[in-house]
Amino acid sequence: VGNLGGVNSAASRLVIEKGAELRTTPAVTQGSAMSVQTADGGVINNSGDYIVNRAISGTKLTKKGSGWMKLNVANTSLDRLVVAGGTVQCVSCNTPARTVEFQGGTLTENTSTSYGIYIPSGKSGRWNLVDRGSYGNKITGEGTLTIYCPVVVGSGWNATRTQIQGNWSEFKGTIKPAVHSSDTRFTLDNANGLPLGTLDIANGIEVQNSGRSFTIGKLSGTGSLGGVCSFSNSGGASGSNVWKVGNEESWRWGGSVVGNGTQFVKIGSGKVVVSGVWTNTGAVTIQEGELNVTSTASLGTGTLTVAKDAILSGVTTSSNTLKNSAYTINGTLQVGVTTSSYSGIMNFGSKNVSFSTGSTLVANVLRAPNNNTTGGI
Repeated sequence: VGNLGGVNSAASRLVIEKGAELRTTPAVTQGSAMSVQTADGGVINNSGDYIVNRAISGTKLTKKGSGWMKLNVANTSLDRLVVAGGTVQCVSCNTPARTVEFQGGTLTENTSTSYGIYIPSGKSGRWNLVDRGSYGNKITGEGTLTIYCPVVVGSGWNATRTQIQGNWSEFKGTIKPAVHSSDTRFTLDNANGLPLGTLDIANGIEVQNSGRSFTIGKLSGTGSLGGVCSFSNSGGASGSNVWKVGNEESWRWGGSVVGNGTQFVKIGSGKVVVSGVWTNTGAVTIQEGELNVTSTASLGTGTLTVAKDAILSGVTTSSNTLKNSAYTINGTLQVGVTTSSYSGIMNFGSKNVSFSTGSTLVANVLRAPNNNTTGGI
């Protein structure tokens, strides 16, 4: 590495340990193999480019500083890379480390990958994918990860070719989809789900999947859960997406569900208040807990079913009606914002509502005082 000594291939001759820090200001090319040792490993703090041409191995390497670290080789024997600042660019590398930990920096891919990703609580990072790549990375932790999903940009057309396939089932943090400036699609190819975490979909972004069932613990943002994506010119994906959403908490979501055949299933015992205009044509099922609609909301045009022990609540307006094709109540229909509300309407657009045996309609009435000769309810 420049004036640190002659270039060699033995990692034992260039060792950083016990959290020691190598600081570089100008552009540096690492032409020698390097080893980071002890639990604290080593730190590279670079403000200019740091170009890695020989593998780094060992326990833990922490990348700090605003500069770029450019990996021209895979670090298959490095246990952990902590990206705490700047950008790590995988120029010719499919394994920056066995596990990448984000603590504030960015990692940019150049090919398909499957190494582990960890984001600690209170930390964040950005992961830039590449088009025509597939990503089977397992994500864990409790922090926030922004994932950029590109498209192939042609002359007057865009094509979805990025397959996000990783296992997020143990992740308890927040995933924030990001997309190309000329496209809205964030493309999953995934049935593992995000049951313990939050999917924060910004306005103008549509999260799609390849005709699969996908579980999400919590939603935020005003973007959309969408329809089916394909990864080839011949299509390839079939069926429709089923978004299973909810947990034991109560929360609000201002986004929408869109797409031909897209289905939505409310799960978990919590109450979810929705205010978006849904245009999906698939079924909406309140399987567990409570789904509350505000006066601005609609729930698509497919069938709407409330399962036994589940609740549909809220209000519409005389002009903004629910637009579903059929309504079946096996649980509870509660008209009003809360269980104690005495005002509000639920307008089903002149369609019949089917109540099964054992179902419940909650519509509170406020009787006039006895001296009010008009009486009524």
